[in-house]
Amino acid sequence: MKRRFAFVSNLRSKELDTKRVLYSEPLIEHLKPGMTRENLVKEGLFTIWTHFDVYHEIEGWIIGIFLTAAQMINRPLFARQRVLQAVRYAQDELKAEFIGLGSYTSSITHGGEWLVRQPDLRSYFTHGDSYAVAATVEGVTKVLPLDLSNKTLAIVGAYGLIGEALARLLCHKCSRLLLIGRRWLLLKALRDSLLAENGKHPLDLEISDDLMDLQEADVVITATSAPSAIIQPYHLKEGALVYDVAQPMNTAPSLMEEREDVQVVDGAFVNIPGIDLGIDLGTPPGTAFACFTETVMQALENNREHHVGRIDLSHVKRTATWAVKYGFTHAQPTCFGRKIDLRLLISREKNFWL
Repeated sequence: MKRRFAFVSNLRSKELDTKRVLYSEPLIEHLKPGMTRENLVKEGLFTIWTHFDVYHEIEGWIIGIFLTAAQMINRPLFARQRVLQAVRYAQDELKAEFIGLGSYTSSITHGGEWLVRQPDLRSYFTHGDSYAVAATVEGVTKVLPLDLSNKTLAIVGAYGLIGEALARLLCHKCSRLLLIGRRWLLLKALRDSLLAENGKHPLDLEISDDLMDLQEADVVITATSAPSAIIQPYHLKEGALVYDVAQPMNTAPSLMEEREDVQVVDGAFVNIPGIDLGIDLGTPPGTAFACFTETVMQALENNREHHVGRIDLSHVKRTATWAVKYGFTHAQPTCFGRKIDLRLLISREKNFWL
């Protein structure tokens, strides 16, 4: 029997996902007897969205929980129970050995650590953020490509799982690093840790709890768990580039309309050649979210470990190696789903930043 995995995720927002997911043919085929699409939304239920094969080696399911990010934040205990029910279904009914956590299913379970502590759960869990970090580093240093050595880099959501790992990996690649978040004590702890680790290599490093300080940043990476856009046009420096890893995104399309000098790049989208999910995942055709792709790779590798909670940088490197092995690469840069002409982006960088 093929190894089995499942990816459990919720809706990002009503506008982005509800109709696209709710009326997809694979989901309709998997509705249980007596279950209606209206019940899925009204009661925040879960169901199978799609079932697919990967390279004739493993088979996977995507399970959708019909709660938006905002609903999960407003009803955390209820949302956590819905995640637990979906995970138990994946393990007990679908026999999934590996389970990935998408969107807010990770945040609501403390990066998956709460699930690992449940005595009846035997599957191996990943929040997928390790490969999201690896894909982001690939995106901003190789794909775009950006010369960060003479630029101020800001990370919004700096003490989160993804933000902290990116801070540690990128702190020496930029001329100045600005860490931004709402919790001052967590920012200070991260700053002190980075300075202690790099004592022999001084860092130009600052922290802030004010988004207005983004006006000092040439490049901004956003990785917060905010349920909606938080980066406003007036927050950004002229010619800034924003690489938005967050889902739901921390930026909105209106940002590009009001600031023609600014460029937003959809973060951590990955090419998945040879894999047909049978659905519109919400990423450009032929691509997927990095967190989903990490789940696929863990199942392909039969890596029987949990990858939850704080990110291990050695595992970030491991996922990057897996990606090379299976031909998964950072997708062509897009801006809210529309392809970006990389030649124009590089030319634009010269105009603004050199």
